[in-house]
This record gives sequence, structure tokens and C-alpha cells, in this order.
Amino acid sequence: MKKNYKYSLVGVLLLSLVISCTKEINDDVISFFKVEFTETSLDAFLEIPKETNFEISKGEQSVNSGDYQIKYNITEGSGIYLLNSIAIEEDEYVDLTGGPQFTIEYVASVIGLNNVTITIKDRKKNTEEEIDLVYDVTDTAFTFDVVPSSLSTFIGGVVDIDISITEISSSDYDVKLEFLSAPPSSITGAGDIIIDGEVVDTDLVNVLQSGDVSWQFRGTSIGVVNILFTVTNNFEVMTEKTIRIGVGPPPLFNLNISLETPDVNMEINNPANINFSIDENFGRDTTYTMEYTTSNEGTLTIGGTEYAQGDIISIMRGDTSGQYVGTQEGVHELVFTVTNSNIVPVVRMATVSITYEEDTVAPVITLTGDNPQIIQLGDSYAELGATVDDGSPLDIDTSDVDTDTVGEYTVRYSATDASGNTGQNTRTVTVVDNTVISFDRTTGKLIGPSGATVTITMNSGGFGSGNAILNIGSIAVLRTCWELPDDVDCLVSVDDTNPLDDEAAYEFPMPAGDEILLTGSHNIIGTVTQNTTRVIINVNGNEVFNNTMTDGNGIPQ
Repeated sequence: MKKNYKYSLVGVLLLSLVISCTKEINDDVISFFKVEFTETSLDAFLEIPKETNFEISKGEQSVNSGDYQIKYNITEGSGIYLLNSIAIEEDEYVDLTGGPQFTIEYVASVIGLNNVTITIKDRKKNTEEEIDLVYDVTDTAFTFDVVPSSLSTFIGGVVDIDISITEISSSDYDVKLEFLSAPPSSITGAGDIIIDGEVVDTDLVNVLQSGDVSWQFRGTSIGVVNILFTVTNNFEVMTEKTIRIGVGPPPLFNLNISLETPDVNMEINNPANINFSIDENFGRDTTYTMEYTTSNEGTLTIGGTEYAQGDIISIMRGDTSGQYVGTQEGVHELVFTVTNSNIVPVVRMATVSITYEEDTVAPVITLTGDNPQIIQLGDSYAELGATVDDGSPLDIDTSDVDTDTVGEYTVRYSATDASGNTGQNTRTVTVVDNTVISFDRTTGKLIGPSGATVTITMNSGGFGSGNAILNIGSIAVLRTCWELPDDVDCLVSVDDTNPLDDEAAYEFPMPAGDEILLTGSHNIIGTVTQNTTRVIINVNGNEVFNNTMTDGNGIPQ
């Protein structure tokens, strides 16, 4: 009995030992937990939160909020972690709420590799798990600027808005617009944003690429307009800028229209010069359109473009000129209406009156160049031209000219104005053959090329006294004398012993008319005989006449 008790006591001790060991083993197993991150090498961008997800598991046991804590240590790089959007200090534990999935965000402040050690601790068991994370950080910054071309405009006025985006990483950019209220001390104005000619809804997001683009602002009501531009890229980087544009009242303008020569009646179809002047009170560049009506028939020309009444004419601020041409007799009352481009347009009107009379004056045609016009036989006819005083179309008729036949021809010029008045003029065209050289002893006519060198030599002498005279036309060019007093006007005096020894010569160029008339006389004083005169004519060195006259016979008469 005693022995059995002894064995029973040993069995109880063994059983207690087994139970105790089993409990320690189970507690050790249960106290173990596992941390799994979705990724441990991550790409991140400078100053942009990068989400990092992980999960804690503990066998079959549940993970409750607050069971675990987290801390981090940055071994390379620089940054900070966010837990539930709240920054946590480095190397300090903070509670993990919720679970078993958790999200933390790393915000890197330097570019390059950022190495971080994450430590998760079981608060109850005071056990820890470490995980190393690597972030490859690049820059995503971009610059955004928006600049209005003017800080003020007017109702209906347009201001260019230049937008510039410079990026480092390629991205699209969402641009949102918001019209803000003006400060309490100012009146809040209003306006539209115009993109590619269309008014855009400010509630819509406009997507831009990097670079430069130009939008427009148009004022619609007086006051201060503040526009907030918010730009966000694909990496959720955001920047803002506000511009302010003052909108004033619409510009007024003065219109002045006047005739260059007032109180002067015009002939039908002749232009009356009209001066236009637009002066803006505020000196702003707006655009203007003009229309006109006329009480009669006519057209208006501005800048080389012809406009009928009712046409829309673009006209600029400042001074402009035009011409009105009336096509019927009577009073032409012209009413001009000019409108500016404001949303609420400003309109001005002006009237001018022009009286047109019947036009009975024919155009005057003035020839240019030679008249007569000399043309060498066989050459082509070259028109020398003419002008018409009133600009009427000029008609030239050269059908009569035949340059293959020597003779005189007529070129006829005519011009008819819009009123049917016709002016005329003519030019004589002479076709010559400058290769012909001839001398007619009977008439004394010498024909030769224009500009040819003509040399006339005359020898006179004899027994007794006398003289010989040679004329070109009515002018004496050669005169020889013999046995006459010294006061007699002689070009050459000869003695009476050696007739024909003394010579007088005259040289000249053939005139443009290509012919000359030679006349002369051989005169004997007294009754003596054997008085002689010899005349030789050369053209360009070619002898065309050589004759000797004696005893009172005349040379070409």
C-alpha cells in the first residue's frame, strides 16, 4: 500500500511537468507574430507622400487595435513618415490603430536612395520585428506661372492671359479656375475665360501639357476680378496662383467724318476724298465696324477695297481715308454708322453731303517720248506711251504702222471716261532707210544716214572778179571770192592766177531728218571769162557729187 502511494506521487509530478512544459511551448508559439509588406523597394517622388502597406498576422489569434506599435529609423536619406496623415517622429514608437492591414506614407526630402528600417513591436509580449525598406526618390517639381497682359480692361475688353508650365517629370496638368470675391473695400467684378475663342465653364477641369499657352479674359461687369488658378500634376503635386484684373466702364469714342474739299461740286464718276477719325476717350484698343447708306448711286473705297452700301467695313481707331464715287447726278447724302466691339456696343453716326454734276470734260492725253518717232526700216515698233489726266483707260491703235516700208504713219490714242467723254491724240511715226545716200543736183537735196559726217569742199577762181556762195537751206556756209575788195564778206579769197588752187571746206553731221537742201550761186563781176567753181560732197568719206561750173553757170539752184 505504501509502495503504491509512492508510484502515484511520481505520476502526479510527471503529469504536472508535462502540463507546464506544454503551456510554455504554446505560449511561445502564440506570442510569435509576422509582418508582411506589399513591397520593400519602392519608387517615390520628392516631397510627395508614398504609400506603404503592410499586414500583421498572429497565427489564429486576431490582431486588435493598439496591440502593436511602430517606429522607424532612416539610415540613409532624409524624410518623415505619416500615419493616418499625422507626422510621426523618427525612432519613437506610436500605436497602430485598426488592423490587421496598415498604411504608412513616406515623404522624402532628398533625392536619391532613402534606406529606412521599420520596427513593429508587440506591446504585450514586448517582442519586435524589423523590416528594411528602400525608396528610390526622384524630383517631380514643376513651375507654374500665369501673367495677364494688362491689369485692367473694360466691359467687353479682352486681356491675354499667358500660362507657362515648366516640368521635370513628364505629366499632364489639371487646371481649375475659381472666381474669388473682391476685398470688402472693392466691388467684385465679373468676366469670362475664353479658350480658343470659346467661353469656358469654370467648373470644368482643363488639361494642359507643359509649355506655354495663351487664354483670354473678357470683362463683363465693373469691379475687381480675382481669379484663382489651381494646377495639379499626375503625382498630385499642386500649386496655386491668383491674378487680379480691374474691369472699368466701356470706352466711349468720338466720330468725325469730313470731305477733304467741302462745298465743291464733283463731276459724275470722279472720286470725292473722305476723311474718317475715331478718337477713344480711354485710349484703349477696341475694334470698330462701319456701315453706310447713300441717297443716290455710288460706291465707297477704303484701303483698296470697294464697298457697297450696307457692307460691313472694319475700321481702326485713329485716322482713315476713303473715296466715294457718285455715278448719278444730284445730291448724294451719305450716312455713316460706326459701332465698337463692346458687349454693350457704343454707336456713333455722321453725315456728309456731296453734289455731283454731269461730266462733260474729255480726258487729256499727253504723249511721252518723241513725236514724230523715227524708226529704222525693218526695226520693231516700240510704243513710247502716254498718260491720261483723269486715269481713264487708254486705248492705243498702232495698226497703221508698217516698219517694213519707208514712210510716215499715225498712231492713234484715245481715252473714254466713265461719263462717256472721249479724248484723243496722235503720234507720227516715220520709217526711214538710213542706208540710202543720194544727192539730186537739180533740187539740191542730199539724203544720208542720220549722224553721218558730211564734208563739202568748194574751190573758186578765175580772171576778173567774182564769188561763189553755198547755202544749206537759207544759211550760207561757204563763200569764196576773187578779185573783190577786202571788206567783202568772203570765207576764202583766191588770186586770179591759179584758179582752183585755194579751197574752202565745211563739215557737219547729217541731221535727224536724214536730208538737207543745198543751194548756191557762181557769180561773175564784169564781162571776163574763165571764172570757175568746183563743188565736191562726201558723206562718211564717200563722194556723192563732184562738179565744176564756169562762166556764170550756177551750182545747184
